[in-house]
Amino acid sequence: MIDPRPIDPRPAPTLRAGVTGHRPPRVTPDVEARLAPRVEALLDALSRLAGDVRERDPRAWRETPPRLRLVGSLAAGADMLVAERATARGWALDALLPFERDAFARMQDFDALADARFRALCAAPGRGALLELDGDAADEDARTEAYVAVGRRIVANADVLIAVWDGKEGPAGGTSDVVGMALAAGRPVVRLSLEGEARLLLTPADRAAPDDGPAAIVETADGPAPSADLEAALLAHLAPPTGERAHRDLLLHLEEPTATRTGWFPFDLLRRLAAGRRMSIPVNIAPDDVTRAQWAAFLGRAETLGGAVFAETLRTRLEPCWRHADSVAMRNGHAYRSAYVVNFVFAALAVLAGLFSVVAWTSDEKLYFKIACVSVELLLIVVILIITRRGGANGLDWHRRWLQARSVAEILRPARLTLLLGRTDAPERAGEGLGETAWVEWYVRATLREIAPPTCRLDEDALRLAIDAALLDELAGQVTYQRSAREIAGKLDHSLHLWGERLFVGAVVVGVAFLGFAGLYHLADKVEALAPLKETLVACKTPAKAAATVLGAGLPAMGAALFGIRAIGDFRVAETQAARTLEELEAIGAQLCSLREMPSRAEAVVLFLRISQAEAADLRDWTRVYSLRPLALPG
Repeated sequence: MIDPRPIDPRPAPTLRAGVTGHRPPRVTPDVEARLAPRVEALLDALSRLAGDVRERDPRAWRETPPRLRLVGSLAAGADMLVAERATARGWALDALLPFERDAFARMQDFDALADARFRALCAAPGRGALLELDGDAADEDARTEAYVAVGRRIVANADVLIAVWDGKEGPAGGTSDVVGMALAAGRPVVRLSLEGEARLLLTPADRAAPDDGPAAIVETADGPAPSADLEAALLAHLAPPTGERAHRDLLLHLEEPTATRTGWFPFDLLRRLAAGRRMSIPVNIAPDDVTRAQWAAFLGRAETLGGAVFAETLRTRLEPCWRHADSVAMRNGHAYRSAYVVNFVFAALAVLAGLFSVVAWTSDEKLYFKIACVSVELLLIVVILIITRRGGANGLDWHRRWLQARSVAEILRPARLTLLLGRTDAPERAGEGLGETAWVEWYVRATLREIAPPTCRLDEDALRLAIDAALLDELAGQVTYQRSAREIAGKLDHSLHLWGERLFVGAVVVGVAFLGFAGLYHLADKVEALAPLKETLVACKTPAKAAATVLGAGLPAMGAALFGIRAIGDFRVAETQAARTLEELEAIGAQLCSLREMPSRAEAVVLFLRISQAEAADLRDWTRVYSLRPLALPG
């Protein structure tokens, strides 16, 4: 069941360091003794930086101490050295093993001391997570693939990589390979040489001359601190965007309450009329029963797969942040869409009121009617101006906040699937080049950064459980949603087109009828047989002129309003896009059903990422369409 407590959507300040490095015999006890002070200084410098990140922008973070996590595979030598120093300083340890732990210990050929250190780290209090991949230690190719997979997960779950590396190239899945993965992914790498020198690597080209990189840490009066280069590299990854508009949008999102209802009902009324459904005022924008049941089922599977701590983190952090983003998107989306519906309808009604004022009879007793018509026309125009001003780009900016919050929600929800497999696949922020939407990518990554990998062995049963979560808790809901979206968009497009046409045809009928009346009126003077109608025609002359004027101009105005709503909503494009996304999701679902019979971790990762990519493509196309339609005066 969804947590009813108030939501604080701000992320907790979190820094994750990955570790990779050489094993014995290259890392001997003497080398460990030489490296230990440098490792401690580096960990202290990173801890200090994590605190500085929060202090720089406290409104963007929850009021909690920085959370520090170390991610590594616990091999003898460098991994164990860094892990022991980190846990001694209160860091959580997320251990990612390529095989089941006993098989890993055998593959490492631990001596008695190393085995004792390994077992102690696996059972360390506050350890974090212990994820064992399903690698086959007996098969050379499968063994290499498992080491590579672990390396990818270390990089995906780290903000900075600590590499105890001699600078030489090695095999796939080895230290040099993981360093290359990190640099290719844009992660800064702190390279510790076997002599203890700490250098910073920032680009793939830096691998060629790792000894020439800038210093990673410096000594200050207050103790070890990150160098200016390391600080800049990590702040670019960890700190909220600095652009004025992006930072303002982030704070607006974080500070907006999580609403469950909205009074903006006109668009929902239009949608439900087209679909033939009843509606309620105010409009309910909380997750429906099906969505709540799917989240509850997903969290249950997550607990079975990854343990109670893993599921609790998803329940208290990921789900509330998604729910908040969904609420903000729904509230602002209803406001924006209802605003343009109201604007077009009120513009048409203002035309009608103006026409009534024009055709009002000129006798004194009709003066008040004319004043009333003009007053109604002015009131409608003033309301349109107020709505556009309040909700437009210079006001609450419903359009912009809707699109951005929807982006957050639609990235966070499918990300839960790859989390089941120990991957944090989140969009990367390419500096301020992303401009005003930079905060969306930053916020998603900051939210996912809080979530440690599951504690489990990714065997066939665990993979089937993850596949069930993808099929039943993600795809089933999205397939239903896309079908409904396709149906409603099609009905809206058809209904608005049909009634818009009818109103224009009605105007033609009115015009033809008036021309017939005018012809009959003139014939009544010339055709003796029509003389008895003359008195009736004279009496109807003024009302007929008024009706022809009002209906002849008013009906096209109403028709134009409907066509305007249809154009802004672009329901035909929405219908086509929903159909395309539905086809893609159904194809992925069929592949997942087949995969469930013989689960493969690598194939499951690919299909989970395809789900995210399909939904991201739908979101991208949908955003591209609607980003060109800000709230503006009807024209």
